Amino acid sequence: MHRRRSKGKTSAGFSLIEMLIAITLSGLLLGMVHSLFIYGATTFARNEKQTLLQQDIRFAARVISDAVRYARQLDILDAVPTTPSDTIYIFAKQGQIMRFSASGDNIIAALPEGTYNIEFHIPSVGKELKFTITGSFGQENYSLSSSVIGLNLENDLPVAHGDILRLQEVN
Repeated sequence: MHRRRSKGKTSAGFSLIEMLIAITLSGLLLGMVHSLFIYGATTFARNEKQTLLQQDIRFAARVISDAVRYARQLDILDAVPTTPSDTIYIFAKQGQIMRFSASGDNIIAALPEGTYNIEFHIPSVGKELKFTITGSFGQENYSLSSSVIGLNLENDLPVAHGDILRLQEVN
């Protein structure tokens, strides 16, 4: 009795070529997933920095607006005196936005590795003050410009431009 052998393959495994194709496709898929993960993490970190910068600048603008709106007297200076009296000074120093008064320094806005700049401008005689706050944090930059009218100012403000604001609050 002779048994006939079939000429086709009867093995139930994968061939070497099939295994190489499967490994290559798996590697490509894992590489794409890894790239998407890294892109998402980088984008999240960048957006978080931008959000922190914007929040700080908006908070500083609100503090400045409220102080100007209810100030009794206001002017723009070139330098901060070393011994303040009953006045308040707002300015940027060493990358931070500061509020300096007889009671001490208060930091309005500060980020590690971030820098801020602030400019005050009185465009015409009147009670309007314009200011611009710019900030940078790594590669991220943000700028905010605003205008405030002093509701309690005793006199009209002269035209001026500078980076230090001096004001006296209403008692």
